[in-house]
Amino acid sequence: MHGFRFRLLSKSARVRLCSSSRGDHFVSSAFFREASAYTIMQSRPSLILHHRHLILYMFLINFLAASLLPVAAQEATRKREAGSRLQEAHRQSAGHRPSLERGGKQATVTLDSYLEEDAGYDILPGHTGQCRMNGITMFNGAVWSPRTCVTCICRHGRIACDTIKCEHSRCQLGLAQDTRCCATCANTDPDVTDAATDPSREAQKEQKLTEEMENHEDEDESEQQRKLWEERRREEEIEGEIIKADERTVENKKSEEDRSLNEDEQNRREMELKRKEDEQRRRDEEERRRLEQQRIKEEEQKRRNEERKKYEDELLRLEEEVQARWESEQKRKIEAQQRREERRRKQEEEQMRRYLEEEILARQHEEEQEAAEEKRRRCLQHGCSSTSFTTEIVRGVHPDLEEPFFYAPPQARQPFYQLEGDQVSLPSGCSLLINTLRCTSLNIKLLPLMQAKRLKYLYINENDINTVPPHIFDGLPNLEWMDLSNNRLTTRRVAPAVFQNLTFLRRLYLDNNQLSHIPHPLPALLEEIRINNNHLKVLDADSFQGLSSLVALELKNNRLSESTIDPQAFSPLIALTFLRLELNYFRLIPFGLPPSLEELYLDGNQIEEIADGAISPASMLGTLQLRNNSLKDEAISQNALLAQKNLESLDLSHNLLKHVPSYLPVVLRHLVLTHNQIERVPGFVFAHMKPGLQYLYLSFNQIDNSGMDTSSLFGTGHSLHELFLDYNKLQSVPVGLTSLKSIQVIAMNHNRISVIPDKAFCNDMDPEDSSLMSLRLENNYIERREIPHTAFSCIKSLSSVVLRPQNPIPKPDEHDQP
Repeated sequence: MHGFRFRLLSKSARVRLCSSSRGDHFVSSAFFREASAYTIMQSRPSLILHHRHLILYMFLINFLAASLLPVAAQEATRKREAGSRLQEAHRQSAGHRPSLERGGKQATVTLDSYLEEDAGYDILPGHTGQCRMNGITMFNGAVWSPRTCVTCICRHGRIACDTIKCEHSRCQLGLAQDTRCCATCANTDPDVTDAATDPSREAQKEQKLTEEMENHEDEDESEQQRKLWEERRREEEIEGEIIKADERTVENKKSEEDRSLNEDEQNRREMELKRKEDEQRRRDEEERRRLEQQRIKEEEQKRRNEERKKYEDELLRLEEEVQARWESEQKRKIEAQQRREERRRKQEEEQMRRYLEEEILARQHEEEQEAAEEKRRRCLQHGCSSTSFTTEIVRGVHPDLEEPFFYAPPQARQPFYQLEGDQVSLPSGCSLLINTLRCTSLNIKLLPLMQAKRLKYLYINENDINTVPPHIFDGLPNLEWMDLSNNRLTTRRVAPAVFQNLTFLRRLYLDNNQLSHIPHPLPALLEEIRINNNHLKVLDADSFQGLSSLVALELKNNRLSESTIDPQAFSPLIALTFLRLELNYFRLIPFGLPPSLEELYLDGNQIEEIADGAISPASMLGTLQLRNNSLKDEAISQNALLAQKNLESLDLSHNLLKHVPSYLPVVLRHLVLTHNQIERVPGFVFAHMKPGLQYLYLSFNQIDNSGMDTSSLFGTGHSLHELFLDYNKLQSVPVGLTSLKSIQVIAMNHNRISVIPDKAFCNDMDPEDSSLMSLRLENNYIERREIPHTAFSCIKSLSSVVLRPQNPIPKPDEHDQP
């Protein structure tokens, strides 16, 4: 901002301003141009750019002034000429010298600065610094004369005016009336007129007046200089005050704007904070509701799990009860059979005893007769009485009649059984029946020395034997069956090649011992070996060397793994058809399975993968059981099962499967997938099977209605006999069951079925009765009274449909719980 700079205009411009203001109240265009140029030059470049519109308006005013001033100039010229003539007349009459000119220079005029009127800012939109005077808008830098002897200028919205003060002339006849700014002396006195004609007097007066004027001019000039400096100081003070006021105004505006912005920002922040608090409160409420719902669901899930566990425990209890009952029945039958066998054995022994007694008596009788005959002959030869003969015959009782020879007396140290030269040393409590010797559960610690060529069956199980000495079985050359299970045999205490001389041995049972290696060598004619529940760790390449006749091998519950079995361990077993490897430490199916293998049991291991070629060497495999392992869907190779051309039974229960495996064997008939996590039965998964799947067990899974459709059982219409879908999440009867023409058993108990459609099991278009013999639908949510009366019309016997008991109908949200 720049202050009022009227005093800084050039001297010629001031003269023109003063002279023009006295006559016609107009300002010349030259003065406007000079004032505008000076204002522009003194302005800052940034203000020039900011006030470019104001500058254009100033040039427009200059243009209008240039067009209007000629007319005003003519009027001003005419007035000046008239005034000059009048002034000349006064000078001639009064001898008055011009007060404003001296030697062609303008005299100094004393001015008194004051502010007449303030104007409002921002008169025109977008422009600042205009002034308003008597309803007329004056732009920044405009100069005008509102009345005689007063000159004003507009500076940055403020109006500054100066008043021209005239000197008091000492006129003899008084002042003349004049319309100009300063009046002249009147010249009406005749004496004065006459005196003016006197040249000497006029010259004296003029000289005196000139001296006075010069003195006055010097005084006025010094006074004017002082006033000029005072005016300049006041202008600078005014300019400083204006600048400060402007700065304060700007600062006030800025502070107001900042305060307004701060208030707006504060309001915005408060609103944002409030919004965030509301949002956080809403989220907290949603989280609380979600946690509450989750808690309710977890409680419901826990309750359902407890109910399911209760059902499973109840079912397990029932199964255990049935199993115990069956085992009790079997035990009872076995005991009855044993009692019958014991009776039969006793009868046979009694018969044998009688027979032997008869034989002994007959032989004794013959001997007695022979002895009597010999004694009679002696008597005849030597002479003797008949009384002594008779008494000797009566005393001749055979001592064997008092103790049968086939029983070992308890006090005998070496009792024996003699049959055609064979001798058997028996511990107390052993039983021998023709070719079978049983010494079971007698707490025997040492094997008895046996020599019996005709003995074929030897049972020394459930004892406390821990050692097998060398050559202990050499006296049993015809032995075919040996049972040494449930003892305490260890590999270190079993003599090498102790079984090798049993050339006719067919079965060897060594279960429930402490063997870490398979005894070697073994008889070549062995057909069955049982070494279950031992400590076997390694199978070497020569563990089964020479056992080309072995058919069944059981190595259950040992410590074997795929890394401890030599790939050539099973190579000698060219006739092996039955292999049990349950409850070991396998993670993969062992390598080198014999081609003749038909049944493989790998339950209770840690198998995670069925790779390509894992079971392909066993090309005759018909039964594969992999229960209780860690198999997943992606771990079963596509060709691993599909390549088996003879696999008819597959058990993958108790694994981690989520879908029914694809690429199943073509000839598969029996598929068990219970106790998995199966959610879906893919469409056409059984379509490639020929003649078709017969038994499908999917109990204890996660199957719901979205997991089965009409194509899920495609290909089993004329082959499937049993379908088990119990303990799943079915909400209605799956579609497509009427297409199963050979079905006999369907189990869908313990699901969530609430409605039975009219055509779920019976098709009106098929006049034949259904082949169903058992349909289980108990423990669902079925309202029996709402079942259509034709729903089971095709079933031959309604007693085969089990509907009781049913669970209470749950709340609507309970269906969503697992």
